Amino acid sequence: SISIVINCYNGEQYLDQALDSVFSQTFTNWEIVFWDNQSTDRSALLVSQRKDPRIHYYYAPEHTVLGEARNLAIAQANGDWVAFLDCDDLWFPEKLALQVNLIKQYGADLGLVYSRTECLLEKEGRETKWGRKLATSSRLSKKPYLPQGDIFTDMLCANYVPLVSALVRRSALTKIGGLNPHFKQAEDYELFVKISRTHAVAAVDAITCQFRVHNNNWSHSQAEISYTESIAIVEQYLPNPAAQNGAALWRAKYAGYLISKFRVNEAIVEIVKSGKYGYIFFQAFA
Repeated sequence: SISIVINCYNGEQYLDQALDSVFSQTFTNWEIVFWDNQSTDRSALLVSQRKDPRIHYYYAPEHTVLGEARNLAIAQANGDWVAFLDCDDLWFPEKLALQVNLIKQYGADLGLVYSRTECLLEKEGRETKWGRKLATSSRLSKKPYLPQGDIFTDMLCANYVPLVSALVRRSALTKIGGLNPHFKQAEDYELFVKISRTHAVAAVDAITCQFRVHNNNWSHSQAEISYTESIAIVEQYLPNPAAQNGAALWRAKYAGYLISKFRVNEAIVEIVKSGKYGYIFFQAFA
């Protein structure tokens, strides 16, 4: 069975569409763990209108950071596998079925199944540089192949597993202690790095979901935090040579970001630390 974790804080704008995409799944052995992080809009009402015993609604006793809210929701899950769907994202009908079919082909060492994902660009999202870049990013749909098996080394260099596509074995989540609430933006990246270190990973080579891009996405409003946290995550595995290379690549990406913001002195520091000089210019002007 699959527990679908939906974390919500004032997510009424797209919530019905997200819920519709769950109810349209051809695989039906699921439950929804809906964690309301003290919303003040109509989110609770929209959930209450869905008369289905598979929906379990929880109102948070206090407002918490997203990583902690996800952990609190996961603690209520009953399924063998946990999926994540934020209120503004969507799944295609075969998403869970394709992933479950893949699970049947692997053994107990499988800890994560992911897939290709495409952007759903809202008008205001198209107006941001981040939105335009993300729409064509290899992280989502343009990668020629999706790494499978032992992907730990690959994961240290880039976060190419969109959370909306992820299906995680619950026992693996328990083993690594869930998500680290210390991270504000890259908690999902750390989760995937940890799981890929101890478990095999499988990938559905098809687009099974949509990541909605709009002007309220934390991913672009906190882009710098994402870079610095990703560096910190990878550096936890030093002096592993793969971690050294991954940290250098993340610093190169961060330097490119700083250059794009005309923060040249800070970028120089990251360039020197990374040693990836040619990569900097690609990142800065891509």
